[in-house]
This record gives sequence, structure tokens and C-alpha cells, in this order.
Amino acid sequence: GFETRKGLLLREGERPSLVLSFLDESRITRMRATARLDGLGGRNDFSFLAEGGMNFGESWTVQSVLYFFGSAERLYNLGFEFRPGRRFLFMLAFGSFIPFQEDIMLNYSHDLHPPEKERRVSIFTRIWFGNFRGS
Repeated sequence: GFETRKGLLLREGERPSLVLSFLDESRITRMRATARLDGLGGRNDFSFLAEGGMNFGESWTVQSVLYFFGSAERLYNLGFEFRPGRRFLFMLAFGSFIPFQEDIMLNYSHDLHPPEKERRVSIFTRIWFGNFRGS
């Protein structure tokens, strides 16, 4: 389905930050984007994170993430995700930043710091051992 989120980050003595996100998922693709404008009415620094993924079969997804930070920096990430069920996730990614970390910073952090620019290979896994009550 399609989902949008918006938010305003306020801090006493500083100009606010506006955050707008959308997510569009289907059986075949996933598109997600987050835009943030820091210092509204002042410096107006713009940051943008865009993710696109294509599903191959029931378990495999190839995704690409681009990050434009502070009106100047451009970073990239390419990942392969294996999700055979709702209780297990494995991801192998290559790129110049960690998308999960920067997505959290864009949406929730008052102070947006430059990402660590390093080429890296990242391995993520999640195994859920708890009770699962869902369809």
C-alpha cells in the first residue's frame, strides 16, 4: 500500500526542521523516500534519502539507496535482501553509508550530522524468536 508521514522537529533557540516521508509497496516493488529541510526560514539545508527495491520471487529483493545530505553530499548503497519468512531477514549491502542509520537520523534526530563516508560491505541479520501473532 501507500503511506505518508510528516513531522516537525522543534528545539528551543533553533529554527525547526520539516520531515516528509512516503512509502509505496506492492508485491513486486518497494519505493521509499524521505525529505528533510533544516533551518526553515534560515539556512534551509536540504537532505533526501530515496530507496527503490525490486522483489525477485517470494524471498529475494534487490535494492538501491541514494542519499543527498545537506545540499552538498551524495552517497549510495546497493543491497540484496533475503527474507524467506516474517521471522528471518538477511541483508548484504555495499556502499558509502548505512541506510538504516541515516533513515533514523533524518526522521528523528534534532542535529543532523554528516554521514561517515566510507566504502563498506555491511551484513545485517534479524531472527525473531518471540511469539508471532499475525496473518
